[in-house]
Formats: sequence, structure tokens, C-alpha cells
Amino acid sequence: VRPKKDNNNTTTGTTMAQTKKKRALPPQCEHQVPTTNHKKHKAGDDDDDVGGFDRLRRFFEVKTISDILAEKEKKTMKNKTETKDSKGEAIISLDEDLTVAQALQILHNNTISSAPVYANTRMPNGDVSKDFRGFLDAGVVLSRLCKECKLTERPEDIAITPDGQLQNPEEILKEGIRKFWKRKVKDVCGMDATLIPKILANINIKGLMTEMLFDRRKIPIHRVAIFSEKTITSIVSQSDVIRFVDAHAEELGEALSHTIQHIGLYDPKSGVETISSQMLALEAFDHMFSKNLSSLGIVDEEGKLVGNLSVSDLQGLHANYMAAAATLALRILEFLKIKTYLQKTAPVEINESLPELRAIAVRKEITLRELLALISKKRVHRAYVIDATSKPIGVITLTDIIRMFCEKCAVELE
Repeated sequence: VRPKKDNNNTTTGTTMAQTKKKRALPPQCEHQVPTTNHKKHKAGDDDDDVGGFDRLRRFFEVKTISDILAEKEKKTMKNKTETKDSKGEAIISLDEDLTVAQALQILHNNTISSAPVYANTRMPNGDVSKDFRGFLDAGVVLSRLCKECKLTERPEDIAITPDGQLQNPEEILKEGIRKFWKRKVKDVCGMDATLIPKILANINIKGLMTEMLFDRRKIPIHRVAIFSEKTITSIVSQSDVIRFVDAHAEELGEALSHTIQHIGLYDPKSGVETISSQMLALEAFDHMFSKNLSSLGIVDEEGKLVGNLSVSDLQGLHANYMAAAATLALRILEFLKIKTYLQKTAPVEINESLPELRAIAVRKEITLRELLALISKKRVHRAYVIDATSKPIGVITLTDIIRMFCEKCAVELE
């Protein structure tokens, strides 16, 4: 598929819809960022012209998946050079016949929470065919474990303390985890990815966001896996898109100068789903999964934000069932290894502590450009919007940002 050219003789990437016709697809308190000189966009300005969204639209039409991959590879090689590590970035994969415990050990050793799964089939000629089966995600593993343990249902045969807490939760978990950890990866892996052949990497970012990072029901898909000869060769995630836009912030000018409040990046009326800091870790994850959420805010007895729980916190979930049971039976703040609560409204402590929990806290007056820079720098997946008393009033995820990009570019999600 060759890139097309517009009337100005400028090469642009193709959209997914255009390509499908040619080739069928296979079955804070205060934020801590450097001060910038850009002008904040005010309500009432023309969104299309003064707001700079025409430039943003053009950017997403011209830039392609290949551009994201090229910059990602360049940055990876730079990091390898600086750390004097000659190894390139390899995609860790799992055999479908591994046990859950063995797979978790591999994820733990590589500090990742998910990996592609393959089936190795021996052909009549003796060769081994490597066929992609899906992704194993630590979040999916724990989600299924929560359903089987049924802790939140409080069965009659489980002892409860006077204050409604489980007695000996570690012992309750051991047997359930021991059995679950013996299961085969092929029985628990899923498909949270869009698959495309390498030849389609010239699709523009507009097509990537609208047709690959959302399904037909507008449900977000967190990654696009690019394959060649049945093997995943590279992955583009939501985070990669956000970092790419942040890296080109200067080109986008006023498009990123709007405040998150002005562009409606969060809905203060919807509130934030939170849990008590006294909840057990497994119960907290169970609550998160039952609500079909990817994160929960953790609040103290005064309702102030003291932490964040997300699927990313499952990185390093122990392969030993006894150790896993002991860890998941802890109070959520102990599970997350937080030693002290955040101080009342100290602007520095919020963002120094929350990055350990894969989140940041910001004010509603922060600009989109500042938010992208902060998310990219801290390598987090969400930002909590807090009021003057440090209480959460909204949460912004990577999905929210990408969905907003689609809407501001006048793209209708199919």
C-alpha cells in the first residue's frame, strides 16, 4: 500500500478504511513540569482556528504508525546506548502450555504485566509452527481468580470479624490460588489487541485511534500488535500514542494550550470510584473488576486521595502461591508498600508519592500540553483531578485523551 498525496503534494498516511479496500485484514495539587511560554486557550475562542485543532487534525492524518514505531525504536536504542546494554528490545512471549505460575514468573522477571501467547505445533516435516493465540494479562488472571475465590460474596462458611472483615484471609486464599496457578496459560489468555500485518504500518494515526484502539462498540483496546509471518514483531500501545504527541508538542501549537476543564477532558459530575485504604488487596481488585474499571482511587477516612490502584500494580504478582496469597491478603496500602499518608495539601508530596502508584494528581487549570508532558515523563496511565482539599473530583485515563483527540478531529467512532 503506497501513501497517497493530497492537493498540496504532501504525503499522508492512509486510514484503515481506505486500506481495507485494497487488502483484507487477517482473522496535584500543583503539577511539576517546566514552565512554558505557550498561551492558554480561553473559552469563546474559535476551536477550529484559534484553538489550533486544524493543525491537530492534519498531524494525525500525516503521521503514521510507522512514525511512532521509528521514534520508539530510536528512543530504545538511545537508552540501550546510555546504559551500555547491547541487546535490542525483544518482545517477551509465552508458550500456551506453560502453567499460570510459570507465566507469572516470566512476567515478574521482565517487569511486565502482559505478553503474547503462542502455540508451538510440530509439522509433519519436523518443523515447528508458532501460532499466535492471544495475550496473557496479569489483570485477567487475577480477575478470574477473584471470581473463583468469591471473597466479596461472604459465604456462610467463612469467618467474619465484628467489623465485617475476613478472618484469616491468607488461609482462605491459599487453596484457591494453589489450584489456579496450576492452570494452563491457554485456558486463561485473552485478546486485548488489534492485529495488523506489518504492511499496514503506513496507516495514519487517525486510523490507528479510531479503528484500532476502539472496537465497534466503542470499547477501548489497549494495544495494536503488528505481525509478520505469524509472529508479533512490534506493539503500539495507548502510551506510545500519548508520548508521540507529547514529543511533537511544539508542532501542534495552540491545539494543546486548552485547559483540561475547557475541553471537557473529565466530567466532574461523574465523580471518581474510590475505595477505603483499609480494604484488603484482593477485595479491592475484585471491586475494580466487578465495576469494569482499570483503576480505583484510594482515599483515607476524610475522603482525601492517598493513592491509586490499577492493573499495573499486578506487575510482579508472585508465582509462588503461598507468597501470592500472603501479599493479596494485605491491606491495600500495605500491598502497595506505602509507608506514610500524603500530607494535607502539600503540593510536592502528592506527585512525589503517587508515581509509585502509577498515577498523578493535577488541578483542573492544567493545560493539555502540561498534562501530556507529565504523563509521559512519569510514565503513568491516568491522572486524578483534585480540589483544594486534595479530594478527587475526576480522573483522566489514556483512553479519555485518545477519545478526545478523535472528537476534536471531528472523527465519528464507528
